[in-house]
Amino acid sequence: MMLSTPPRSMVARYFLFGPREVSTLRDRIPAGHPARSATIFELVTAVMWQCRTVALGYEAGQRVRLMITMNARGRWNNHTPIPWGYYGNAHVSPIAEATVGELCGQPLAETVELVRETKRCVTKERMESMVETVASLREWPPSTMDKIYEALAATNITELFHLPLSGEALISAAQSVSDSFGRTGA
Repeated sequence: MMLSTPPRSMVARYFLFGPREVSTLRDRIPAGHPARSATIFELVTAVMWQCRTVALGYEAGQRVRLMITMNARGRWNNHTPIPWGYYGNAHVSPIAEATVGELCGQPLAETVELVRETKRCVTKERMESMVETVASLREWPPSTMDKIYEALAATNITELFHLPLSGEALISAAQSVSDSFGRTGA
């Protein structure tokens, strides 16, 4: 979701992330770094957030956000069970935030860790707070939704990425992000 760019100015592209592409992306993280054990979702989301931010040409001091929509019924959420008989939407959407300079100037491993921490930050207290906040919202979308990239944390991520184009284009874009900021994956 991006509210700051008119839909007619957007271009949609689809990428396939097979084992080879994921392995190539994972190889950009130094051996022994905790981010090497990231899920495919965490890895691809980090790369996409960085590449999208560079592609949109934001200035280094601007703040950008990543919103991860997570199923609140998942097995990770055993601390706040959904009431029996409730069949409506049940999701949480934690948000990561960084300046463009921070996001695109740091190694991929650090962005992966930011994505991972954003997912891990959903505690019982935060879930309860989110429920209260959503219930009290009168303005939609909130004014803080500007310059935000939303990622869906699906249980079976492979279903989302069986799309018609190769992930080679994204790997090339990830390399361009690194090159444009004069750094490597380390």
